[in-house]
Amino acid sequence: MVNNSSKYLLIQGRDKGIECLRGIAIIFMVAGHVIGSDQTNGLKVDDGSWLRYFYYLFEYLRMPLFTVISGFVYAMKPLSLGRERTFLERKVARLLVPFFFAATFFCVFQAITPGTNAHLSIDEFWKPFVLPYGQFWFVQGMFIVFIIITYIEHNAMMNSIVSWLVIFLFSIVLFLSDIISLPFFSLDRVPFLLVFFLLGLGLRRFYDQLFYNKEFLFGVSAIFFLSFIFQQYIYFEGNWDDALIVKTLTVIVGISGAITLIRMRFNNKSLAWLGGYSYEIFLYHPFGTAGGRISLKLLGVESINIYFVTSLFLGLSLPIVFRLLCNRIPFLTKLLFGERLKKKKSLPKNDASWQTVPVQ
Repeated sequence: MVNNSSKYLLIQGRDKGIECLRGIAIIFMVAGHVIGSDQTNGLKVDDGSWLRYFYYLFEYLRMPLFTVISGFVYAMKPLSLGRERTFLERKVARLLVPFFFAATFFCVFQAITPGTNAHLSIDEFWKPFVLPYGQFWFVQGMFIVFIIITYIEHNAMMNSIVSWLVIFLFSIVLFLSDIISLPFFSLDRVPFLLVFFLLGLGLRRFYDQLFYNKEFLFGVSAIFFLSFIFQQYIYFEGNWDDALIVKTLTVIVGISGAITLIRMRFNNKSLAWLGGYSYEIFLYHPFGTAGGRISLKLLGVESINIYFVTSLFLGLSLPIVFRLLCNRIPFLTKLLFGERLKKKKSLPKNDASWQTVPVQ
C-alpha cells in the first residue's frame, strides 16, 4: 500500500523534511493563538495592527499544513489490514486520553487564573469534551477522521492514485458544501480535516508519481504564488472575512501551499527538533501563552511586541519542559502525551538517525 521509493526517508523511519515542516507549522499555530483570531481573544489586537496582518498572512497555511503533515506521517506507517481494532485503540490512547487531561487542566487553569480571556463555570466543564473548544477541536475531529480512514483502508479504497484522487476530490466538495453542520465532537470541522489529511496521505503514498512530475510541480507552485498574492489583495480590499472567499482560499492556498512546502525539503536541525515536540506544544501551549500575557500585564509591560515574543516563546518552550520533566515517570507520558510504555533502547555512539538515506 505504501510507495517506499522516496529518497527522503530516514533511518528509524523519520523524515527530516517533514519534521522541519512540523516545527514551522507549530510555530505558525502558536503565533496565531497568541495573536488571537479577532479582538476578543489572544492579545486582542485591532484590525490595523501588523500582528493582525501577520495572523492573516498564514491563515490558510497554519492548520492545513499541520493536518497535511498528519496524513503524510500516517501514510509512512499506515493501518495494517486485520488490525483495525488495535489501530483505533491506539488512537484512543494517543489522542483522546491526553485530550481528556489537557482539556481538564485547561478548564481549571482558566477558572482559577485571573486575567484569562475566557473561562467556563463548573457546570459548563463538560463542553470541551463534546463540543469544539480552544485548540481541542482538532483532536476531536482527527479522531473521527481516523475512523473514516480505517473504513477506507479496510475496504482498500485508495490503493491507486486514481481512487485516491476521487476520494480526495469528494472530500473537497463535502467541505465546500457545508452539508455537515453538527458541532458535536467537532463533526462540522471533519470535512476540513479530511481534505488535508487525505492530501498528506496521497502525497506520501504516491510520492514518486507526484513529486517527480515537473509539470505538476510547476503548476502547483504557480497556483500557490498567484493565490497567495490574491489573498493579500483581498486583505487590503477589506473582503478577507467573506465566507465564500475564505472557503475558496482555504482549499487553493492550503493545498498548493502544502505541496510547495513539502517539495522544498527544509533541512534544519533546530526546526526538526522542535517538530518532534509538536504534539506536546499543541496540547499545552495555552498555559505558556496565557501565562506570559498575564504575567507581563501584572508587571505593567505595555509593548504589544514584547507580549507577542514572550508569549510565543513560553507557548513553545513550557510544554517541552513539561514533557522532559514527565519523561522521568513513563506512566505520565502515557496519560498526558499518549506515548507507549516501552523499554529504552541505547543508540550507537555515532548515531546517524538524521542522515538521509535512499530506500531500496
